[in-house]
Amino acid sequence: MTVRVKRVISITLGTIGILGISVYVPAMLLAPLPPVTLQVNPADNASSAAGHPELVLPGTGANAMNLLDRTATTPIATSGDQKPVVIGGAAKFVTALVVLETKPLDGTPRLLTISADDHNSYLQYQAAGARVLPVLLGETWSEQDALTALLLGSSNNHADALARWAFGSVETYVAKANEWLAAHQFNLRVDDATGLSPKNTGTAWEVTQLAGRLLANPSVAAMYAPTGRQVAGARAIPDVIAHLADAGVRTLARSFTDQGGLGLVFTYPIPATAAAPARTFIGTMLMMPDYATLDAAVLALVGSIPAASQPAQVIRQGEVYGTVTSVWGQHATLVAQATRTSSQWGPAAHTRSITLDTFSTADTGKVVGKITVKTDTDVSSTLELGSAITDPGPLWRLTHPVELFSLMIRQVIG
Repeated sequence: MTVRVKRVISITLGTIGILGISVYVPAMLLAPLPPVTLQVNPADNASSAAGHPELVLPGTGANAMNLLDRTATTPIATSGDQKPVVIGGAAKFVTALVVLETKPLDGTPRLLTISADDHNSYLQYQAAGARVLPVLLGETWSEQDALTALLLGSSNNHADALARWAFGSVETYVAKANEWLAAHQFNLRVDDATGLSPKNTGTAWEVTQLAGRLLANPSVAAMYAPTGRQVAGARAIPDVIAHLADAGVRTLARSFTDQGGLGLVFTYPIPATAAAPARTFIGTMLMMPDYATLDAAVLALVGSIPAASQPAQVIRQGEVYGTVTSVWGQHATLVAQATRTSSQWGPAAHTRSITLDTFSTADTGKVVGKITVKTDTDVSSTLELGSAITDPGPLWRLTHPVELFSLMIRQVIG
């Protein structure tokens, strides 16, 4: 190779090198930086209110608790058996709901005439010692009074009479009722209109939901309003289901069967506070062995409601909920800007999630994301950086082409 050729090659390579450097250096110094990555604190999935007062729930039976008008699809608390059990007189909720769907209390006068089958049911239930209210062959009952007899009088003969009146026969009612339950996503099933059959089965939570549906009807809710006295109407109907009224309990259903034991469905008022409006607690206790056990369980539960219903902090201002890390090794905490509360009902673990803005650098205190706690009504707070994430500087940029070029390529292609 001649000296001339060598000189040309050297000049060419030098020129390429100079051009390369003149392109590389500005490209690296001006290249966008990779975004930070998020690490959520492990504590974010733990109980947010350890030590918060809990509802006192019985260890026996099948029990489910909720709040009236609450839209969540899970109970606020359960205990005991959560599989289908014998539901007893709570089956009358289904009778009322299905009859009301066919023949609503809409102001239209509707009269039920006591048939021979209805009168025979009265005589048979009376002879068997089941709950009845007297009826005479051929007499008429308003739908309002018949439903009041069904619910507050827990009258088994009125359950059958309403089923026949609305559907032609008890057997047809049972088929229609189970169709209605399936259509409304209940696994609960009924075998009669009264609740006497041990084949009336469902979970305590399903019974609680049915009770909530029933109380959503203003006419039915009005039936339950006058605790412990006869309900005004065309007929004086005794409130035989009333139980523990002196403790503030409004019974919705109370029954006993050999297979299902004692069952009680009830509401309890929660007064308004500065932090929350007035609410109504609704509970179901099934498969209780005796009244001593049932009454002790109900009184312990309602006694625990005031403390357990108080809002608990689920997000705390100034608490660190995560950390962001840059590729060049800087770290910064994610700090909640506000305190948020939610009705806790004991130390239940809420689901938390963090959404993070896409960024590479940011100053201390900049809002960069949000934490959300999933409760009945989701609550959230913005998150700010506890310290700055700054540019790594020229040396890091010039010595980390892979990280920068790969980001530029990803941005170009998509």
